[in-house]
Amino acid sequence: MAGKPVIQAIGPSNPLSDAKLGQRTVNMYLSASEAVGEGRPLVLKSAPWLSEVLADVNTQAGTPAASPIRGSWDADGRWFLVVYNRLLEVDLNNYPTMTYHVRGTLLTTTGFVSIKHGRDQLVLADGPYGYVMNLQTNVFGQITDPDWRGSNWVEEADGFFIFVDPNTDQFYISAIDDASNLDALDFSSADAQYDNIVTHRVINNELVLMGSRSCEFWINTGTADFPFARYKSATIDFGVVGNRAALKAGGALVWVAQEGRGSPFVVEMRGHQATRISTTAVEEALNSSTDISECSMWTYRKEGAEFASVSAPGMSTDWVFDFASRQWHERGKLEIGEWTPTGIDFVTYSPALGPIATRGAAVYRYTEDEPLDIDVGPHVRERTWPHLVSKSMEPVTYRGVEIHCTTGVPDPNGNVDGVITLEVSNDGGRTFQAPQLRSLGAAGRFMQRVRWLWQGSAIDRVFRLRCSSPVPLTIHAVNVDA
Repeated sequence: MAGKPVIQAIGPSNPLSDAKLGQRTVNMYLSASEAVGEGRPLVLKSAPWLSEVLADVNTQAGTPAASPIRGSWDADGRWFLVVYNRLLEVDLNNYPTMTYHVRGTLLTTTGFVSIKHGRDQLVLADGPYGYVMNLQTNVFGQITDPDWRGSNWVEEADGFFIFVDPNTDQFYISAIDDASNLDALDFSSADAQYDNIVTHRVINNELVLMGSRSCEFWINTGTADFPFARYKSATIDFGVVGNRAALKAGGALVWVAQEGRGSPFVVEMRGHQATRISTTAVEEALNSSTDISECSMWTYRKEGAEFASVSAPGMSTDWVFDFASRQWHERGKLEIGEWTPTGIDFVTYSPALGPIATRGAAVYRYTEDEPLDIDVGPHVRERTWPHLVSKSMEPVTYRGVEIHCTTGVPDPNGNVDGVITLEVSNDGGRTFQAPQLRSLGAAGRFMQRVRWLWQGSAIDRVFRLRCSSPVPLTIHAVNVDA
């Protein structure tokens, strides 16, 4: 197949409701070479997957079986989880041996818990209840100040802990470095539009109050009566879909936005300018959600790539934005031939293990060497190419397909050599023929050629690659002999 052209088989995920449009990348992401002179500047790398650290946190916490993790936070190297009604501190410094400490007991057993820390305090916001743990003494207690109004999220700026009175347009602050000390007069209202505050975030030391229809900015002016004031009346004329649908990633504030004129979309804000970064495919997925208000996001950075994930009930996969390539890919589990979401609730950075994820009651570390999920089996990676249609709309005969990819890497579990499959669709990607399996090479066979000969003819051809073997996989290029 020497001399044959290289087709555009390396790309992002963009499946659309019209099956004859788009392409798909699941559990792989675009990676660009930063070296001068590389002939293939873009490749598809396998996304890191989940290797279980603990089968069930409930066993360690002494909580009822299958109680999900409700909150996760790293406080300068100290990792805290909320499980059922327990605040746990998990010591990972001697991994795989880990020590668990119960630091406090909450009054609730279900629902998301927001956690932040300041100089000496870890603060939890759990709807009608708030809690403080002293990071020096580990003393834990409920916020009992009569001026506590409840809050579904907590932020910290300049030593002030910032809360939002649920279902109102008002926010209030604590005393400096003391979330348990509140003053009934230390509050103000978002007034850009007549909508309640859904959630709030602090970025670049500015407080962003995020409503259902608008966002506005407040800064610490140092005024004695109340230190925060609106910044130059700057506003953004769309809001956020839910309490957990915003995060800081890639040096920006990213959120799932809504404006009352159509489906939700994803924006990135730098400075006070918000720009749409979602594609039509991402917005179709968001619009399929059965409850977009329960949308959640997570982020982590790994070796030059930084990811921000969006998921919501009813979506078939998680959609992930890569700030390095500024392209989207999907992540999910392939179960009985259908993609389902990863189910990841939180991702937190641990100095001992790097990014660690929680799903339900289990804790995982990310790995690229052993892509096997204990709960659901192999980590399936998929790349569905763009549609191949001749300019004349006449049938094209495909004499062969060859992919250039990682080969010769043994299965770390000692099983059979890695394999990859090619599937062919002649009806625009609506149905695919039986998978054609090829070896990725025995250990040490780094020059293994992976190819499929005589692939028939079609007017509108779609090729799909899938790999479920627990081996590293990077796709560099594809040659098609047509």
